Amino acid sequence: MLKSLLKLKRIFSKYASKGGDPNQLSQNELIEKEFPDIPKASLELTDVVFKEMNKNNDGKVCFEECIPIQIKRHIQPVQ
Repeated sequence: MLKSLLKLKRIFSKYASKGGDPNQLSQNELIEKEFPDIPKASLELTDVVFKEMNKNNDGKVCFEECIPIQIKRHIQPVQ
């Protein structure tokens, strides 16, 4: 699990550093990098996801704010 988190952190930092702040992603950067398959017509869905992640309401998400949504997206519940 630690290896996965470290890999996720490296990927996040790679994307974030292209936008100027290596520790945060804007909503547009997040959509472009993490949800490229979402149709433009579904932007309200990305608004909901971004608001869920952006806990401090600063208009950007840091790595720690991204972790819960990534876990929800990639880990299937054990049945």
